[in-house]
Amino acid sequence: MDPTTTLVMQWVLSLDFDVIRINKDDPNFQIVYLSTECVKIKTTYRSCLIKKGDVFWFRRAGAFSVFYTGKKNEKNVNSETFCFLERQEAWRALIYWGLRFGKCLDNPFKADVNKLDVLIKAEDLGIQIPAWILTGSRKELCSFAEKYDKIATKNFTTLQYTHKNKAVKILTGCLFPKDISNVPISFSPMIFQQYIEKKYELRCFLLCNRLYSMAIFSQQDDKTRIDFRNYNTQNPNRCHPYQLPLAIEKKIIRLAHLLGLDTASFDILIDRNDNLYFLEVNPVGQFGMVSYPCNYNLEKKIAEHLVSLANGL
Repeated sequence: MDPTTTLVMQWVLSLDFDVIRINKDDPNFQIVYLSTECVKIKTTYRSCLIKKGDVFWFRRAGAFSVFYTGKKNEKNVNSETFCFLERQEAWRALIYWGLRFGKCLDNPFKADVNKLDVLIKAEDLGIQIPAWILTGSRKELCSFAEKYDKIATKNFTTLQYTHKNKAVKILTGCLFPKDISNVPISFSPMIFQQYIEKKYELRCFLLCNRLYSMAIFSQQDDKTRIDFRNYNTQNPNRCHPYQLPLAIEKKIIRLAHLLGLDTASFDILIDRNDNLYFLEVNPVGQFGMVSYPCNYNLEKKIAEHLVSLANGL
């Protein structure tokens, strides 16, 4: 259960509008029928009819994820795999139906962005980015690293795994030129960037052409200096509302339009000379971590936007 989704639902209910939650991991979810005119669905909690013109908020609405397992023999596994893939496509059909006939916030098919594509688009718009290279060659990495005191390592995806009963995430790392001799001659391609010594960093949440920005003072903590997502729960980073320069805001919003995003979280660094560097976008990132410290009340604002869609405003 995504807690921010629950809060938005509570706000929608407080505004006297009904709301239906469909979880892609609900084992009892069923599309009873889907036609051009309407959709009937069944969940663990209720059955309902969805009509043309209803409002959809696609929040973390990726591929249907429930896989049923039966007896462990090849025939059943093949059959269940086939049924699982069919349910995934039915889920996608429901999303397509909502995008075609509903009033929507967010398009889940736009959520799978490529980090380098985003960086190139940002640079095309005149937004400053760190120098970068994509390589799986130690030789090419050495040539790139010679230009900088240290470089940042970036993954395309955020991998999480369990080690000694603890959840471990592979996040942004830091690499010194002297460390590269320990890197294999060839390796899986990775993104390497010029490491920016930051003054502070920004998390900016976009909601329908408006940015809500927060400064995160993470540089004084060894745990969060390289990546603030290495959260220090004992001594959290100080956060404060922030106003981006209007010219930069317009470029970030333009970037969101190019990517087809209604909502998204943007990560930006401010260096020690007050230069701004765009890092990346997360189309489905959490926004509570911006909403609460800055008193933006984003959950209410999203609910109000969904209600305005229902009212045809």
